Amino acid sequence: MPRDFPSEHNVLHLWTLPDVVDNHVATGQKGLIDYAEALTLDGGTFRSCLESGKHKPEIQSDIQVAASLQINATPSFLIGKITGDEVSGAIVLGALPFNAFEAKLKEAEFH
Repeated sequence: MPRDFPSEHNVLHLWTLPDVVDNHVATGQKGLIDYAEALTLDGGTFRSCLESGKHKPEIQSDIQVAASLQINATPSFLIGKITGDEVSGAIVLGALPFNAFEAKLKEAEFH
């Protein structure tokens, strides 16, 4: 289940994350704290924010929106148009090559 990330350190060093993930196996909250420490984040601050649940309502809302759109992969992209409260377009699941995105963008231009 997704958990909160520290508000004081909202920017993770994502370029180091694959190295950390390859070398660690996360198991629950302890695993997330280990990741934070491996990324040289302040463990105490991270733990405090994680345990506070400060961002939980926003995360739960995002999960509900994703579920309603049948988005079940990371990363996911919605390429389309917004008209009022309506969104029309295509969902692109996964890390795909640029030409896959380019095709969807061109498709969206004509609708």
